[in-house]
Amino acid sequence: WVNAAVIDDSGHVLVRSLARVDVGEHPSDLLGKTVAKAVEDAVERSGRTPTVLGLSMPGTLRPEEGLGLVSPRLGWEDVPVVEILEKALPLRAVVVNDIRSILAGERAYGAGRSVENFVCVSMGSVVDGGIMLNGRVYEGASDCAGEIGHLTIEQEGSECACGNQGCLDTLVSGPAVARMVCEAIRLGAQSVMSEWASEEMPLTSEMVCRAAREGDALALKVWDKVGRYLGLGLAAVVTIVNPRRIIIGGRLAQAFDFFAPTLREEVRRRARMVPRDYTEIVPSPLGLDAALLGCGVVALRAQLTATSGSLRET
Repeated sequence: WVNAAVIDDSGHVLVRSLARVDVGEHPSDLLGKTVAKAVEDAVERSGRTPTVLGLSMPGTLRPEEGLGLVSPRLGWEDVPVVEILEKALPLRAVVVNDIRSILAGERAYGAGRSVENFVCVSMGSVVDGGIMLNGRVYEGASDCAGEIGHLTIEQEGSECACGNQGCLDTLVSGPAVARMVCEAIRLGAQSVMSEWASEEMPLTSEMVCRAAREGDALALKVWDKVGRYLGLGLAAVVTIVNPRRIIIGGRLAQAFDFFAPTLREEVRRRARMVPRDYTEIVPSPLGLDAALLGCGVVALRAQLTATSGSLRET
């Protein structure tokens, strides 16, 4: 889906427009038609006249050149994202990596407002991470820092899309949660979820969250396991980065209350070289709008600065 919105200077979403996308669509069509149409619809209904468009997308980017270098999820390589958008729309365009936009959104409007050092973890179809150190995004030597989803948790675990085995992504992402439930049901576990899923309606992490709210024993057990796996990964992050706060967002954050107790317990048990309980682990107050609001921050800064190079400080 494309989630387009017109956002004011205070971070309020004035109007939003959703459009379904086909990830197999050619970049020129997806950006120049589908995305452009969603933006045009939001702008028209808002009655405003924005001048800058911020686009958040997954993958490795070169923001200062407006390029999407590699995006495995979209199947893109060397796509001139900004050029395509600016040909289709009467707006200046800037592009930012999706987790960087989440960092910007949390820093400006969310749980990162009052702290200089924090980590964002986005849990959805994949697990992404981003690091803010001393009020600035930590990018690493080759702009790859923060790949929390690809920490190895199980040495001989399932193969990950990255080519490694046992990555955190294979254990706590949305598909991983659904897979754990399906496997347990196949082996004979009793659950209300066995009545919900079908070939036409596959099991989703949202269903697992709903079942947990209804007290389903299997769903609660799976979320407990998610908390333990996530705790293993985040204990390493706490030990190395020593953040003041870890912010959990993405679609699976709706289940935060179910996996948070074991997550916090696991981090406290394993991160022994930092002050106990120093790092707060909290859900994002922005929900799924963190990246959207971060795009607004990036666009506003682009509007207020003479060069897009300053975006690397967002």
